[in-house]
Amino acid sequence: MNFIKKLFNRDHKEKIKKEVEVEEERECFCPKVDPFSHCIINPYFKSNEDFSKVFSEFETRMGSLQRYFEMNNLNIKYYLETSKDILKKSKRKGETPEEDLKKYDRCHFADVDYFYEMHYLSILLIIFTMFENLLSNLVKDLSYINKVNLSSNTQKELPYINKYILFLKNKCHLDIKLSQKQWHSINTVRKVRNNYLHNLDTDIPDDLQKELLKIITPKNNNKVTINEEFLDMCFTLFGDIAAQLEKAYWDYKRSTFKIK
Repeated sequence: MNFIKKLFNRDHKEKIKKEVEVEEERECFCPKVDPFSHCIINPYFKSNEDFSKVFSEFETRMGSLQRYFEMNNLNIKYYLETSKDILKKSKRKGETPEEDLKKYDRCHFADVDYFYEMHYLSILLIIFTMFENLLSNLVKDLSYINKVNLSSNTQKELPYINKYILFLKNKCHLDIKLSQKQWHSINTVRKVRNNYLHNLDTDIPDDLQKELLKIITPKNNNKVTINEEFLDMCFTLFGDIAAQLEKAYWDYKRSTFKIK
């Protein structure tokens, strides 16, 4: 009985030890992040001291999206590197069944191909939608003040962003002065967004590549791809235009309501 008891205790301890080791491996699988180092002021847009929920919310959303982008970059990089190392070690040791190695191999290389693609595209879709939402909220606010309706706008066939900006300028009397390059950038980014929204497996067409090269110069090759460089350009573009919109918004409010 004592022998069986000792054997049971030994097996039980070994089981606990293995569970602890597995748990420790799980805990180490994600990179350690200092949240304070990433809790930075939004570098792309900072709403001014005159509080407006529309612009304040856009600022906080954009800041969170930027941190979300950076955190995912870290986690994807760490995951793919760790996955690659584990795959190499498993092949070298020869302890993992061949069938399992093949499955792991397929998973790893699929993730290498698609993780960053899905990550970048999701950020592009979100930042574009956030900017559309900012404009939509401005339209709701100022159309009520001016007693005009967006549906009365004659340019219904225009894309939402263009329609919103022209409505704010022409019907709500906001002094919005976008440069020709900014208009071109908005339209080009929208085309890229739509291209991937409807054709996920399709590369950026050559005609769209030519348009992109007018607003961004890729560092590594002569083709523009959806990557960190491209997304930084999008953040900067929409942040700059948001700043112009906010100035025009408060200039209009001060003039209309005699605010000092």
